[in-house]
This record gives sequence, structure tokens and C-alpha cells, in this order.
Amino acid sequence: MADNGVSSGSRRSVGVEIEFLPHVSIERPRYGQALQYNAILQCHIESFPSPSIEWFKDGVLLTDNQHYEISIFATSEEFSDTSLKVKRIEKKQYGDYLCKATNKLGSDFKRIELFETVNVVCPPACDAYHAFSSASGFKINQAVLLLLIALSVWKANFS
Repeated sequence: MADNGVSSGSRRSVGVEIEFLPHVSIERPRYGQALQYNAILQCHIESFPSPSIEWFKDGVLLTDNQHYEISIFATSEEFSDTSLKVKRIEKKQYGDYLCKATNKLGSDFKRIELFETVNVVCPPACDAYHAFSSASGFKINQAVLLLLIALSVWKANFS
């Protein structure tokens, strides 16, 4: 509202958008997982306007393929979450990853280390594939077994 004291004031509404360069944050700087299991690395980005988001390993831009799956979720105009699924980890996939966000005002990045563990880390490794198979042979975890029993009962009642 503006008022010069001479006459009645004037009122106008003005929309203001504040643009800012991306800020990347991570929950954890290190993720561990056993060989041949999946790992999911995660980043959170604050930015306006919306950024382009990229993942790198050893300076190489990653894309969706048989080794990696990238997901990006815009949670609002200013916030985005991204994850990199490293599928069935091989030795060469351990190391440093870079999560990078860029908009017209600049960029930011964070490094995340993926390291080898002896034990399997669940989640994300406890997916349906690993629930039914292991190096020692056929195995079903308790949750999957209960689900199968429930489905059998349901099918018997409604068939």
C-alpha cells in the first residue's frame, strides 16, 4: 500500500518469485552393500527455478541402463528428491558417486560413497528376487510366506 498523505492511498498486489541456485543435501555420505545386491543412493535438492539433475560415477554421466536406475521426484516448486539405484552391485561399482543439480543461476553437488559390506543391507536388498533365491538354494522369508498363504486363502474363498 502506498500513501503520500495528500489523498487516499493506492493498493496493488505484486507477486514476487525469488530465484536461487540449487542446494544439494544428503542424508548419508556413505552407503554400504554386499556384492550382487541393490543399493539406493539419495539426494535432496532445493532450487528455484527447477534444476536439471545428474548423477556421475568417476566423472562419467550415468543414465538408466542394466546397472543403474535414476528417479527424480519434484515434491514442490522448490524441492526435488532424486535416487540412484545401483543394480546387482559389481566390484567396479563401488566408489564415489556425485549427485549434481544445475539451474540458470549455478550448480551444487554432493559426493556419496558406495562401499562393500560382508552382510546384506536391507532395505533395499530384500526385494522379491532375493526373498526367493540365495547362494544356498531356495529360501522364502517369513513376510513373503505369509503373503502367499493369504493369497491362497483369498483365492480359495473367491474362486
